[in-house]
Amino acid sequence: MLCKTNGRCKCLQIGKIINDIREETTEYQLEAIREVIINAMVHRDYAKLGTQVDVFIYDDRIEIGSVGRPLGETSIEQISQMRFPSSERRNKKLADVLSRLKYMERSGTEFIRIKEYYRNDIENVEFIQEEDFVHVVFRSRTYIQPPKYPSSRNLKTI
Repeated sequence: MLCKTNGRCKCLQIGKIINDIREETTEYQLEAIREVIINAMVHRDYAKLGTQVDVFIYDDRIEIGSVGRPLGETSIEQISQMRFPSSERRNKKLADVLSRLKYMERSGTEFIRIKEYYRNDIENVEFIQEEDFVHVVFRSRTYIQPPKYPSSRNLKTI
């Protein structure tokens, strides 16, 4: 997943020099991204034809979106704030298969695990619900905005 080679994610790796030693780390918590993608597949509304789970990788963030709001009256914001959220699956058979294959648990603890993965920088994760669409944004921990250069249209010739 995400350019994985020999168990390591090359495209999202960054290096830091600590005490004169280079240490490889990732720009994102890959376990959290995996958790959200699997969660999006399990809770997706497959009755909405022509839609899919979207994964967009930008310079400064990764966005994962899926059609289908949480079941019941609970919003994604309320679920993300719960200490022990319950899980009501839209696609029980898919959840059962993914659970048996050890890709997910049956306990509804995905938000708890995502918060644990990002415990030191939870501000880099955003859960968004827009009507029938759930969207999770992971912001880069290391992205530096490149400098903006003036457009040549705004320059005056002398």
